[in-house]
Amino acid sequence: MKGFENFATSIFGEELLGHWVSKTDMETLNKPIKPVLKEKSQLSGFENLGPYLYGDELAKLTLRKMVIDSTIEIV
Repeated sequence: MKGFENFATSIFGEELLGHWVSKTDMETLNKPIKPVLKEKSQLSGFENLGPYLYGDELAKLTLRKMVIDSTIEIV
């Protein structure tokens, strides 16, 4: 873990980390996820950024378009 995840863990504890932080390995992060985020780095406005920040689970709840390939499984 690096950056904000490390900071959040030090304050709230590892048991409160979400699956995107605790279960994503480096290969999954670097191959399917980071390229999508890099491609969309010019986006602005929470309505456009939300699914990239909070995952497709939020997109489903708010009836927005899924943004990460649904074949990527984070358990």
